[in-house]
Amino acid sequence: MSILQYFNPALEARIDQCTALSAIEKAFDSGVRVFRADLPTGIGKTEIGMATARWKRQGVICTVQNTLLEAYRDLGAYPLKGKKNYDCDFFQVKSKEAGGCETAARVWDTGSNQPDKDDWKLIDEIRDSSVADTHTHEICLYLANKQIYVHSLLCRNYCVYRRMAEKAPIVVTNYDYQIVRPFVRPLLILDEGHHAGEKILDHVSITVTRNDCEECKVTWPDFLAKPKKEINIHKALHWVRNDSHNAAHRHLSIFQDNLSTLDLNQRGRLIKLLNRLQEQLEKIKPLDENFFASTTDGGNLQFRPFDPSLYANKILGESASVLVMSGTLNLERVRWELGLPEEDGELSEIRLESPFPKENRPIEPQYISCSMSRPKNISNSTFETIKQERMTEHIVPKVRELLERHRYHKGIIFTQSYGNAEKLIKGLRDPRLLLHESDGESRKDVIKQHCESREPTVIVTPSMTEGLDLKDDLGRFCIILKIPFGDLGNAYVKARSNYKKGHDRGRYLDDMACTLMQQSGRCVRHDRDWAHTYILDPGLRGHFAERQIRQLLRKWWLNAWVSLPTIAIIPECDCRSCLNQRAEMAS
Repeated sequence: MSILQYFNPALEARIDQCTALSAIEKAFDSGVRVFRADLPTGIGKTEIGMATARWKRQGVICTVQNTLLEAYRDLGAYPLKGKKNYDCDFFQVKSKEAGGCETAARVWDTGSNQPDKDDWKLIDEIRDSSVADTHTHEICLYLANKQIYVHSLLCRNYCVYRRMAEKAPIVVTNYDYQIVRPFVRPLLILDEGHHAGEKILDHVSITVTRNDCEECKVTWPDFLAKPKKEINIHKALHWVRNDSHNAAHRHLSIFQDNLSTLDLNQRGRLIKLLNRLQEQLEKIKPLDENFFASTTDGGNLQFRPFDPSLYANKILGESASVLVMSGTLNLERVRWELGLPEEDGELSEIRLESPFPKENRPIEPQYISCSMSRPKNISNSTFETIKQERMTEHIVPKVRELLERHRYHKGIIFTQSYGNAEKLIKGLRDPRLLLHESDGESRKDVIKQHCESREPTVIVTPSMTEGLDLKDDLGRFCIILKIPFGDLGNAYVKARSNYKKGHDRGRYLDDMACTLMQQSGRCVRHDRDWAHTYILDPGLRGHFAERQIRQLLRKWWLNAWVSLPTIAIIPECDCRSCLNQRAEMAS
């Protein structure tokens, strides 16, 4: 059967979705292993991904946001989130209120009594149970009173979901889970695939903690005594591979030889330490100059690699077909990050232009003058702080004018950091503004409040660049305070931008272009939808004068660019919706 016959029957496939699906079918049928679909924001990548998975009959889909995961769930994929998203039915606690299984795990970690033969029978009974009833609840309380050290018991709900996910033909989960405990399916779909490389690097990163070293009688060296943004990789590797490696091995050998003489309390704690350090020592073996070394604020030593291609097999696994979907990812970057050979036939792509009229999604630059020269007696860091404060002083009045123009509209403001968001809210003092915390539950609450409120609320966020659907009246304007470049004040970001310059300098700019296009695509979600996008960065003219940056931005995005010198001459919006709202207010 054709792949188009597997499209969601409740919806009518758009022309662009049909084009993309036909190209996917042709590529996989011809033996291409990795296919990249460069699809503009709002085109409906979720439906395309699900149609492909149904066509292949089995597949695993990786996403970066729980909102995207839930969208795939609504289309028929079986969802599996991380453990912290599953509450413990036995103790009837919610993750948000009491920490759920994670808090219970920390409490129970203090109880190190080992289960006996009868206890294991009870544990197996709970693990095999598909529902939480009075009987299983009593068993759980019985084991808790005995201080049994069984962490997996606390995630009974999660264990049930995992078993069901293993049997489901189509599973949707997050990148981190697929890397650590991969599902083996013939089809792997990487939604928002521009995150794949970063997720691989997160998993491969290694942290050597000072507490673990002290517990293993490893002397912490003087050159790691204070937090440093960057440490000489050769010096760090020499210490890890020689001094700490050998000392830890000696101490672990003592643990193993004397394990039987320890009391139960010490045994449970040391077994955990033993397993953790053995896993860490295995990770340290392949360290080389591909890694960046630094010490954290907590005083720990951290290694993070530059090149994700060396570890791409952790996410690709044994999948025969891989679909990488994104609106903002180039072919060369996919090839490099996933470590694919350059032979023809291994990788193919399709790139579509936005089907939405450019008149419906104008991007209006707001040029702000904030030029300053640094006095000789002021350090660079102090000068940057002063410059940021001065820039905020200039931006707040501009944002206030834009909010006044869209006083009857809902919208979103991207601030790039929580610090900028708090300064903006403090400067504006507008009750319409909704700012969320960094956790997922807070984001959900703010989105729900925004969607359900009858007031023209405005979401203020540094992070909701993906998975947010503000269609129609939920989002009529988008304000971007700053071009979203990576923080070159971060030593790792700066070092990586210089690593193999042909790739990572391009990646640094590509990340910026990707985030910028994703931000401006949150509001226009179909061909009859419309919204205004405003960019307020004082360095706007200089950034977009760079040819390399303009080449990374998609043609469909640049076509929507509108040259307006200031917001003072922006006319009142005369669309039908605005005219009706103004008439209602006047009456």
